[in-house]
Amino acid sequence: MGYPLPDRAAAGRVNLQKRYETPLKKTKNSDLTQNEAVYVYKTLSKCISNAVRFGKEMIKKRGLAE
Repeated sequence: MGYPLPDRAAAGRVNLQKRYETPLKKTKNSDLTQNEAVYVYKTLSKCISNAVRFGKEMIKKRGLAE
């Protein structure tokens, strides 16, 4: 699955030329390309950091912070 590259001259339109995708080294059940793996990693790390921040806020609100 390729993600379209933005065309800077098009100012908002999308260039339909696909990025070159390099397959990752095969592990147990990984058939992701490198672009897809980076996307998944960034999405998951953002989700985890949001959960940690939310947890810290809840601890402060409930007065459990030490």
